Amino acid sequence: MSKNPATGKIKIMLICCFVLLGSLIVTPLAAYSNQSHSQSIILAPTGSSFDYIVTILMENNGYCEVITTCGGGGPYQTSLATAYGLAGTCQSDSACSIGGYSAIDHPSEGNYVQLISGDDYGFTGDCGYCPARTSAANIIDRIEASGRTWDAWFEGGSGSGTCSAHPPRGGDHYAFITFTDIQTNAARCSHLLSTTASTDTQFLAELNSATPANYIWLTPTDSNNCHDTAMSFCDNYLKTLVPKILSSTLFTTKRAALWIQYDEGNDSYPHDFVYGSWSGPVVKTGYVGTGSYDHYSYLKTLEVVWGLSSLTSNDANANPMTEFFGATTPPVLSTAFTFSPSTPIVNLPVTFSSTTTGGASPYTISWNFGDGATGTGASLAHTFTGLQSYTVTETATDSSTPTQTATSAQTIPVVASLPLSTSFTFLPTNPTVSSPVSFTAVTTGGTLPYTISWNFGDSASATGATVTHTYATAQLFTVTETATDASSPKQIATATHTVVVSSSLTGNFDNTWYINNCPGGTETISNGVLQTRQSTPGGGSNSYGYCTGQRGTFPWGSTVGTALPSGITSVTVSFNFLSRSLLSGSRYHIYIALYYRIPSSTSGGTTYSWLDTQSRIENIGGTDSPIGTTDTYDPGDSFGWDIVTLQANPGQTGILTADATQLCQGDLAAWGLPANTQCTLAGIEIGTEGYLLNSVNVDWYNVGLNIGLIPLSTSFTISPTNPLVNKPVTFTSTTVGGTSPYTISWNFGDGSTGAGTSTTHTYSTAQTFTVTETATDSSSPSKTTASSKTVTTSTPPPPSTSFTSSPTSPQVNSPVTFASTTTGGTAPYSITWTFGDGASATGTTVTHTFTSAQSFTVTETATDSSSPPQTATSSKAVTVSPPPPPSTSFTFLPSTPLVNTPVAFTAVTTGGTSPYTVTWNFGDGTTGTGPTVSHTFTTAQSFIITETAADSSSPRQTATSSRFLTVSTTPPLSATITASTSSAQVGQTVSFTASATGGTTPYSYAISFGDGATGTGRTPTHAYSTAGSYTVTVTVTDSGSPRANSLASITVNVQALLPPALALPGNRTGVSGSWINFTVTATSPNPARTVTLSASQLPAGAIFDSSIGVFSWKPGASETGYYTITFTATDDSSPPMSSTSPMGIQVNQAAPGGSGGGGSGGGSNGGCFLCGTFPVISKTMWLLIVGGLLGLVTSLALLTIKARASLEHTKRRLNRMTRDD
Repeated sequence: MSKNPATGKIKIMLICCFVLLGSLIVTPLAAYSNQSHSQSIILAPTGSSFDYIVTILMENNGYCEVITTCGGGGPYQTSLATAYGLAGTCQSDSACSIGGYSAIDHPSEGNYVQLISGDDYGFTGDCGYCPARTSAANIIDRIEASGRTWDAWFEGGSGSGTCSAHPPRGGDHYAFITFTDIQTNAARCSHLLSTTASTDTQFLAELNSATPANYIWLTPTDSNNCHDTAMSFCDNYLKTLVPKILSSTLFTTKRAALWIQYDEGNDSYPHDFVYGSWSGPVVKTGYVGTGSYDHYSYLKTLEVVWGLSSLTSNDANANPMTEFFGATTPPVLSTAFTFSPSTPIVNLPVTFSSTTTGGASPYTISWNFGDGATGTGASLAHTFTGLQSYTVTETATDSSTPTQTATSAQTIPVVASLPLSTSFTFLPTNPTVSSPVSFTAVTTGGTLPYTISWNFGDSASATGATVTHTYATAQLFTVTETATDASSPKQIATATHTVVVSSSLTGNFDNTWYINNCPGGTETISNGVLQTRQSTPGGGSNSYGYCTGQRGTFPWGSTVGTALPSGITSVTVSFNFLSRSLLSGSRYHIYIALYYRIPSSTSGGTTYSWLDTQSRIENIGGTDSPIGTTDTYDPGDSFGWDIVTLQANPGQTGILTADATQLCQGDLAAWGLPANTQCTLAGIEIGTEGYLLNSVNVDWYNVGLNIGLIPLSTSFTISPTNPLVNKPVTFTSTTVGGTSPYTISWNFGDGSTGAGTSTTHTYSTAQTFTVTETATDSSSPSKTTASSKTVTTSTPPPPSTSFTSSPTSPQVNSPVTFASTTTGGTAPYSITWTFGDGASATGTTVTHTFTSAQSFTVTETATDSSSPPQTATSSKAVTVSPPPPPSTSFTFLPSTPLVNTPVAFTAVTTGGTSPYTVTWNFGDGTTGTGPTVSHTFTTAQSFIITETAADSSSPRQTATSSRFLTVSTTPPLSATITASTSSAQVGQTVSFTASATGGTTPYSYAISFGDGATGTGRTPTHAYSTAGSYTVTVTVTDSGSPRANSLASITVNVQALLPPALALPGNRTGVSGSWINFTVTATSPNPARTVTLSASQLPAGAIFDSSIGVFSWKPGASETGYYTITFTATDDSSPPMSSTSPMGIQVNQAAPGGSGGGGSGGGSNGGCFLCGTFPVISKTMWLLIVGGLLGLVTSLALLTIKARASLEHTKRRLNRMTRDD
């Protein structure tokens, strides 16, 4: 064929036209992506259930794992659903067909996709971070089409407000990034938002903003949503978060609903019933659903309430959950109160705080303190002046129509001084053998002076408030401090602590090990001992803390310490587990980790070049995992596999062993790689890792990098270390080297023997025994090794006993409780009592009532269970006093009674001898009897009310109380005032609302703001220019004749302007040639402020997008070193407030052949997979590029079709020519 220039020109023109066409098609999208996402709020049609919805997704628990009535561990979630709306009570029971909410898929991903699109579209494998997987329609399309707004929040993660939004679990628990029209649309990406996991600050700020979105979603972290934690942990998370949601501006001023559900349980659809609850102001109270619901019902509810069209046939045919919405009567009002201190002291203030629920807020709280004094307010202080018991009554009145009233009463004894209590501290907190330990007692209450005595747990004792003691052996000791006061009779208080004494160790760790690797804690090498002291009080399953020593080369960087010798077959290390302090939901590992390079290998579509394995002790929630437990993990720079090889408690020593070949084979098998893949040991890491840990403290010594077989060795521990006769002793062996499994035999030195890794033995005599443990391995011929220790048994100390009595100053005919404490001898004990008045009793705790006022000698006798039995006695003088004479007082409600309206009178009588007879004279010629009576006055005047109480003593004693009571025809004028906030910042506008009742309307209002400024009207506003505490007073004047006035006041605390809070991710370590990406955020203490970010001292080529706080930099090979970048956050206050914080970046040279992964140390949190491939390009340019590529592909496709047609035409011509021949 000949070439035609004209045809070629036409083809070029066609290509250019299609490229241009593609660009023009996408240009409007680019323009849309740069538009603001602010929209006006669209309200639901009149009569609809809600205008706003907040959704929280929890994880992996069935209905009965949450609800306490069928064995669940979620008391708060149970109470929330009981108070508002529970989706149904169906348990995982095939017989239950209605009244339940069922999940549909397993595992998580499919459920999340269904909840926002009406189908799982086959996404049922938990892909992780796999954005833009489908172009299917979703609920966001419908929401935006209706003119409504939305925001989808996730806790933690990165890329907030961008198309790089990366929740901690990717799309598995956050399906919004799964949909192409969300994840690739810059305008929609601005609604993919991150909030601080520990406080949800940004999420709550939206709920308290002026224009929250109609549809708000929250995905918690895997710790907070129950994925990785116990039900109690996430129940407490919701207990903290939900009240803040329900008290937010959104839920107190608008028609909003809160939906909380679990994504899946432990059964199969349609009977995988899970917890789902509705709450909020538009939700019925105390309501249990009767319908049959599932994930599609969630969508159907939104579609019905907001008039949206269906997405699929699944949600079109689902049952909407509209039965939960509608008018309800307010729940029953209830109230309770607390007081502090719990034991009030005469003439010192006591703080009372009420908690009121139900009814309709706001509440009016009034108090009667039982001593004639009263008060108002939810929290207030009162001082009692008498030594007696007072009945305090709190009354709450709500704002419903008609009002509801609830009361709560407690009897509070007031004492002259606090009961004796004591505690102590000791330093150092991790003592060692032969080094002094200082103990200091802190004692309060009782009567000075105090006598302090000590028992150090090793048979030594001392006296004095501050003492010093030196321990001779390394073990756990229980130290008891006893404080005795100078009262008569004396009071005694005790305190105990466990002291862990470690050995004065020497080891062989040296400067070949890198140890600057313990954020939040400390690690040192002293006398060859690697001392790791981890402290990670936060974190979670996706955020481990660590404290490790390292040697060799690792996936995240170049060699640290020194390189490893070749030929290492195993690593052993001895350790002393000193102590630990754990928080709820904790996890820790004590481990050896081996890091291997392997030839680039592919399995299941994944390419592997690094493996890491752990031989470890594993503890989850305070419980050690069983030996042999395995797991896999992918920290983003290598592929891990671990195995639990040992268990250990604080105070124990042991040896960890990591076999290089065995661990490599386990890791290869875990990831489906061939068993003959070559593993090259490159790095060794020794230490601890975990989260929610106050402390995990370990000493490491005698590390062995073994080349060839490990020689057989064995050792054992004894518990307790100081055994008693006839008490069991546990022996546990630790054997390493040789060939496992091992056969363990024991000789206990008293003619008895045993077998097994752990065994128990009881000695019958008090003497010293030599215990020998023998370990035999499985080699051929077998090898044998032995270990010996001496054990000294002793007889139990003789029994000793003491007792306490309460109250310490009893009265006639009032019960006294006696409680004995017995130690020594042989338990159990038999306790008998004589009370000195001819009466007796048996039992550890008994109660007795004395009938006369005198002094009695009480004797307690304790008999142990030894043969023959041993006894111990304790005696005390108990002085019984006559009761004080009776005294009485009374209250009446309402405090300003009206004509022909009932008045309730309540008497409070103390002293004398109960029961009491109470009579009343109402001053209008009528009387009454009983501690609580009601009376109606028929005339408007003042009356003297007299209450008389007679006790039951012989002869009877009486007490009288009188009060004036004024009855009115109309309620008196009463004023109240509230503020939009009681804690404002300088310059912030505070709104006040005054109101009045009673008197004669209309009212006039005059307000003094406490800073010299004044205002008028019911709803003035004011901004303070100076920080301080201001009392705002409103004066209400009515229109009566004469006019009446009423005052009310509140306190507003004004804070000085505070700078914004910068949140930096911490110093980073990277390698040349790889992208370093992170996000900087800042929040203002005042949500109304706008915060602007800036950066200085940026390295050459680094980019900081101040609008979204994203930093990106790909350092070159010549840019290694340490860089300090300063970030600044500035708000728009007047004057502007700013805060500045530096951040360091260490750039290392990329290791030859290394992965160039993100910085790590003991655990990597992964990295940005695409950031190193694509530089930062504007969204508009991206869309133009995509449009151009679409046009180019279209042109090439058309040319290919044309060329193929031309080829077919040529073939047909050749065929015809052949047939002609």
